[in-house]
Amino acid sequence: MKFTTSTKFTHQTIEELREQLKVVEHILKYWTNELENRAFGEIEDGNLSYEEWREIYISNGWVEVPEYECFRMPSALTNVLKDVTIDTDWANYEKDKSVLDIWKCWNKYHQQWNYRINRLEMESFNIRRVEQIPKITMDEALFILLGLSPSVFGTVGFKPLSLYENTFEIADIHYQDVDGNDCNANSNLYADESSHSPHLGKLGHMEWFLQEKEEYQLIDRNEQFKCVSGRIFSGKFLKWAYKHNYLVDRQIHMRDKKKSPYGEEFAKELFDELTEVGFIRGGFDNEWELHKGNFHALHYLANELKGLGLVETKQKFKDIEQYILYESTHPLKQQFHEGRAGYETDDGKLYTDKHQLVDKALIKIQKRRGE
Repeated sequence: MKFTTSTKFTHQTIEELREQLKVVEHILKYWTNELENRAFGEIEDGNLSYEEWREIYISNGWVEVPEYECFRMPSALTNVLKDVTIDTDWANYEKDKSVLDIWKCWNKYHQQWNYRINRLEMESFNIRRVEQIPKITMDEALFILLGLSPSVFGTVGFKPLSLYENTFEIADIHYQDVDGNDCNANSNLYADESSHSPHLGKLGHMEWFLQEKEEYQLIDRNEQFKCVSGRIFSGKFLKWAYKHNYLVDRQIHMRDKKKSPYGEEFAKELFDELTEVGFIRGGFDNEWELHKGNFHALHYLANELKGLGLVETKQKFKDIEQYILYESTHPLKQQFHEGRAGYETDDGKLYTDKHQLVDKALIKIQKRRGE
């Protein structure tokens, strides 16, 4: 039996994740404001040396307390601002420096989850690998119940992917206040505590939200498909998920040959070459299936077919969908561009590898036509 999911689960989960990301974005905006306004807003290019930082406060009339690397607001200015709410009337060098490190943590975390949500929205639900292995992780099982494709695990932007990951954690930053008291600063990025497994440490906000989902509790409390190691027996889990309507049968989609915008002769040629390079699979009479559900490259294929003059089309994305099964809820015309945005560690490799398959197939067709 082959499984897929209802798109309603995917839609709901993506909407919920976007709402939770707003919480992260709100905190990021706070630290962005702190970053832009530290040391009177005069630090523009990262961190300064102590001497450079010291000159800023001296030029603004503050009083140095050198033994603690601090400056105190002058009493005259304090009296002027006595009726105004201010965060602090002193500054410390290490504390000001720490703002950049803390901002970087929240910025990278926000980028990572923004990328992940975009990718998960665009990714076809694909559990073929899960169906072929005996055990899966709790995280993979949770994704399946939430309508998210577990095929993303181990790919760019999802290494590692764990509900207990702390990729952007930083060590406590120690400094002293103007009176010599010891102080600590940290990003508090991983500050949420799981109500299910508090002994395993703190969580990032997005990971905490996923752990608080009812679906996580259903998996965590169900011993019938859990093994001693804590992993999940995939076969038992998939049958349970199917029984409780989280999964449905995957249907074979027959292609409507009356709607063949490229013509069946060229369609057969394209099918043969894309199959040969491993870009698609399935039967010619069916809607062709993409290997690993990579729709970024499908966008590229539609563009290349028209750009190289191999087909005549006024609706290139709609036409390609007449041949290749497209199950994502995200419009194909937006897949390639939006999928690349918002994740600074994405170097393009995710897309380049798949484009090479498309190029290889289309080059063979071009050569044949030139003969």
